[in-house]
Amino acid sequence: MKSLSEAVKYLLKAYVGGCVGCLGAWTATIVLIGALVLLAGPQLFGLVQGMIQPLLSGVPSLPSSLPGTPFAEDCYKTIEAWVAKEEMGSPATDFASTDGLFPIVENSADCGKVKARLMDANGRVVMEKAYNVRSGRNGYGNFNPEKNLIPGTYTVEFWYGEIPLQTISLTVK
Repeated sequence: MKSLSEAVKYLLKAYVGGCVGCLGAWTATIVLIGALVLLAGPQLFGLVQGMIQPLLSGVPSLPSSLPGTPFAEDCYKTIEAWVAKEEMGSPATDFASTDGLFPIVENSADCGKVKARLMDANGRVVMEKAYNVRSGRNGYGNFNPEKNLIPGTYTVEFWYGEIPLQTISLTVK
């Protein structure tokens, strides 16, 4: 037992001192920073932002919105959504059970996440995906990949966070 404790002491001294000292100090710093980030999280970032923001207050910034570009919080107002039979296709509402079902979102600017949700007539979610909207057309892939939807009525809902954007009724024959 005595030799084990002496070996641990020797390893700690070697790790912190001598040639390995730089590595020991570096890894200890990384571990300490990692622990602070995990424990303090958002408070730490708020503190750093509070220290840096006054330094940058005199620096001119870009306008918050360029002409023709919506503000981020109003981004959902300009989003158009539809469902197509093919990727990036034209709007459709009547589908065969073997057709592809492709939700599409289009916007003139980048936005946050928009969720597309396919629901059956009983309100059960068949498929749901969420992606960040980029400028232009944004596809969500095929919501009928096995091409075996049961005939009936379906709805596709598009959501921007908690804000409903659009609900589209579909008929599968």
